[in-house]
Amino acid sequence: MYYPLSQVKTNLFTTNSQEFVIKSTKNLYVGKYWSTSDGKFFTGEGPQDTTSLELIKNPDQNFIFESYVPSNKVQIVYYGLYTSTIANYLPLKNIDINNLPTQKYPASYNPKPTPDDYKLGEFTRYFCKKTNEINYIEINKDTYNGLSQNDPSYVWELFIPIKYQWVISGEEKEVFKINKNVTKYMMDTFKLPFLNKFLNENYLKFWKPN
Repeated sequence: MYYPLSQVKTNLFTTNSQEFVIKSTKNLYVGKYWSTSDGKFFTGEGPQDTTSLELIKNPDQNFIFESYVPSNKVQIVYYGLYTSTIANYLPLKNIDINNLPTQKYPASYNPKPTPDDYKLGEFTRYFCKKTNEINYIEINKDTYNGLSQNDPSYVWELFIPIKYQWVISGEEKEVFKINKNVTKYMMDTFKLPFLNKFLNENYLKFWKPN
């Protein structure tokens, strides 16, 4: 395939595990991709990538559908829009839709530091990552505790809980440097690829000058 550079956008990246599927296999795709002016998408960094596969928007991206096997029992977790995909899948597993588990999926949360947090100069941020995907969610403390303690009311098998201190007061350059370094430490130590991209490398988020 050939596209002039003026008609492509290269080195794009998606961390949304529900956004794209590979056209030929219908498998979900997360990672680098590039797009063309005529509305097409391909895996890889750009047209020079000879292994590129065409991507299409996930037709079922309005719901999250997971299958997993805790305790040797097949369970299904589904959220959002009920579709024919789920309806066709369940009979294959001999699962009655009326008896599906009701475990909770982690909800996204936008933290708000308190005045006491600003006096202290830092607060704890909580996240979780899909175990088999580069997909992060910022969550609250209760959800973090539920996932880390294997609370059966959560689909904890599917997520890795994460927490670390985030500096919000002090000299601007120093705050930026600390939060960047701690994020890199978390990425390297706990194998959390692209956590910095999820944060948009905004290491001054919530920061206020003294």
